[in-house]
Amino acid sequence: MKDKQRPIGKNKDNEKKNLLLVSKGFFHPSLLVRWNFRMLLQTLHKDYQITYTSKLDDLSLLKYDISENTADSNDRNIDMDTDINTNSDKPYYDGIILLFHEKVLSPHLLEIIRKYLARGGGLMAVHGAMASFKAMPEYAHILGSKFTGHGTPGKIKVSKALKTTEVPGPSESSESSKPSRATKISKPSKTSIPNKSYSSNDSFTIKDELYLYDFDNTNRVLWWGESGEETAAIVWTRTEGAGRVFCFSLGHYASTFKSVHIKGIITEGLSWITGGEEPW
Repeated sequence: MKDKQRPIGKNKDNEKKNLLLVSKGFFHPSLLVRWNFRMLLQTLHKDYQITYTSKLDDLSLLKYDISENTADSNDRNIDMDTDINTNSDKPYYDGIILLFHEKVLSPHLLEIIRKYLARGGGLMAVHGAMASFKAMPEYAHILGSKFTGHGTPGKIKVSKALKTTEVPGPSESSESSKPSRATKISKPSKTSIPNKSYSSNDSFTIKDELYLYDFDNTNRVLWWGESGEETAAIVWTRTEGAGRVFCFSLGHYASTFKSVHIKGIITEGLSWITGGEEPW
């Protein structure tokens, strides 16, 4: 069944937002992880029209306005021979979601993502996508983080960050025009992370793995994760040009996406990258 779709900017309040999910992998992420994430997204069908693909090359469609008569958002890979209007500079998708663990992304596709965000698109990176393309500093800049490793998977205490308007002052960076980076987040601190505090009263525990990063202190942290002696941001937002980026580092286990807490976080994140209010 083909559903009539319209490009970004033409959606009415009562129409669904268009999302592109790029998801691939057999072991990391596992097929079950991908399936459960997809089932979570399908519970949001009233708000979103979702196109699924396992091909990174399909990111090339982000620079086009797809014809209303040929768009098909059913469960299949995108047809790369789809009739497209190459004269448009409007992003077709309101948001893209990345769920994979890949080593190589062509500079051409990276530039398409960058321009898509510059024009006001939205991006959600989930788990393995946060640890992908390690040799590409431009990709790390988009996410506001560079993956450095993770501990043994196990119980993680997830706590909501306290809302704050604090931002790092000039004395906290040797170059005031560039965001400073914490080489490793072992404990939240005023000198490394703007919204450093979190609420022990608004927390839950989940089994997953805690990713660690070189971290851009201009990120707005929404949730912290604590495992053993390590504490790290696990959910944050940032802007890239006119675009919005939402990073979610959990997702090693399929059970993660059955959590009602995680569903709430993902739901708020999708709303934000497609033009909604920031999720606090």
